[in-house]
Amino acid sequence: MLYIIANPFAGRGRSKGVVEEAEKVLQARGAEYVIKWTEEPKQATQLARQALEMGYDTIVACGGDGTVNEVAAALVGTDAKLGILAGGTGNDYMKGNGIPKDMEQSIDTLLRGNTRKCDVGVINGRTFLNVTACGINMDLVEVSIGIKKYFTGLIAYVLSVLAVLRRFRMKRVRIGLDGGEAKPYNIVVCNINNAEFFAGGMNPTPGADPTDGLFNVAIVHDCSRLKVLFMLPKYVKGKHVLMKDICDYVTAGELVIESEEEIPFEVDGERGPVCKPDQPLHITMLPGAIRVVVP
Repeated sequence: MLYIIANPFAGRGRSKGVVEEAEKVLQARGAEYVIKWTEEPKQATQLARQALEMGYDTIVACGGDGTVNEVAAALVGTDAKLGILAGGTGNDYMKGNGIPKDMEQSIDTLLRGNTRKCDVGVINGRTFLNVTACGINMDLVEVSIGIKKYFTGLIAYVLSVLAVLRRFRMKRVRIGLDGGEAKPYNIVVCNINNAEFFAGGMNPTPGADPTDGLFNVAIVHDCSRLKVLFMLPKYVKGKHVLMKDICDYVTAGELVIESEEEIPFEVDGERGPVCKPDQPLHITMLPGAIRVVVP
């Protein structure tokens, strides 16, 4: 039996329609299922823990990457299976695992129950499945939300970039990899990814594999505003990693990030920890710590 935890606010309310569509397919397949709707932030984790206590072995998150993150937080280190339905706007972790968005294919994937063990990241005690990041990419995502209310496509993208560049300033940090000596950077953007995609399909870490036990780390640094303008379209498609003069692209199982100022990080599409002068970020990997239902 599937235990489905759905966020009614995910995808700007899109998840409600997704659940209705899922129910039609589940009923047509004669499948047994339970649906629980979240009513407040972080409740998905609580509901997932309750599902574990009741003996459910396949717990499905229907929402965006933030909802998936909350459900997964309860399943890390257990034998339970994490299923995913595309209820958000980006659904990047699904894409990074090759999970189909088509509803009939998604339901059939869940009912077959095939899994693979995926890695889980931890940043200052908080788990994440897909990505933690900081820099201009976060500004770009936040600004574009407002602009996309009035414009779409290329026009929305260009306007978002111009708005962000007006206030653009590099951040001074030190980043240590796998216990090595910390290296200073003036960063434009830093992505620490488990899987390839984030922010609705951007590909900052091409080739990232959520089962290899390593983070793919892309650090874009030391750019003028003009060079940032040239770099961003490449960043969206994963081509920025070829710009060796401004991008370090490496893999690591552990990172320590220090900063002389407060720098907010995102975690799976939600606000995450803040790197502070007296509070560095420690990022570690839990290899194969969660079972994800895949085709």
